[in-house]
Amino acid sequence: VHRYPETLPAIDFAYYRSRLSTPAMVDEFEKTYKGVTVPVPKDPGNLKAAIDAQEKEAMEKTKAEVAEIQGMIANAKALLAKIDSVPPPEEMTHEMYADYFPEQARNPWDKPTFLPHTPDAQPGNDPH
Repeated sequence: VHRYPETLPAIDFAYYRSRLSTPAMVDEFEKTYKGVTVPVPKDPGNLKAAIDAQEKEAMEKTKAEVAEIQGMIANAKALLAKIDSVPPPEEMTHEMYADYFPEQARNPWDKPTFLPHTPDAQPGNDPH
């Protein structure tokens, strides 16, 4: 509605009168055209204000979600930086593995294991 002009565009009816053989028809069109009124839409239920309020609320929620997702992205980038700092497996020693992954590394002082150092080959692990 707001993109259209408030009044109808002007038509040069004199040009059409000079070109057509029946100027009475142009007079009739001119009279009809000048009599046209386009009613402006009304908002009896004040829906525009309600929609504007919903839009404002949605924008606030969107900003909160964007901030949350940006935090998640920052955490993911930090994790990637940590992963990038780990040397490749072919260059990693057992000590380096224990430093980078203490919960997964073998700990012979606290939890000694027997060869082949797999969970199913340890004493107390009954496979049956």
